[in-house]
Amino acid sequence: MIKRIASCLLILVAVSGLAFSQNSSKDSETLTNMLRAFLDGAAKGDKAAFERFFADDVIYTRAVGAVLDRAAILKNVGPAKPGEPSATYDAGEILIHQKGDVAVVNFRLVVHGNEQGKPRDSYYRNTGTFLRQNGEWKVIAWQATPIVP
Repeated sequence: MIKRIASCLLILVAVSGLAFSQNSSKDSETLTNMLRAFLDGAAKGDKAAFERFFADDVIYTRAVGAVLDRAAILKNVGPAKPGEPSATYDAGEILIHQKGDVAVVNFRLVVHGNEQGKPRDSYYRNTGTFLRQNGEWKVIAWQATPIVP
């Protein structure tokens, strides 16, 4: 009887672990897709992309040390005007650590831009903390750090 209960408990633990692993894998895919969609939207100056990505109470620390709230982030979002420099963004080396409804996403950001008419890439390490509420992931904290050559 005890062996049967122990066997059932082991099966339950294994199945629970498998379900958590599959859920984490699904969440990792969701978060990665969300990040890539945001970067595509950011390159276009799509304000809706920023609104979907950042929580109302986000704390955003820019690479220069300035701390912004959501209103400050959204204030200057929009498509580049003719003649203004524009950029595209790539994310690589994406690491995701999830604990239930909280996930930390770290990645290497490459900003493809122009400086004085010449192509110039800039590199950053970004870390975002995501919170899932009502089934929806939102960024509640963000930190950008330049990678110095």
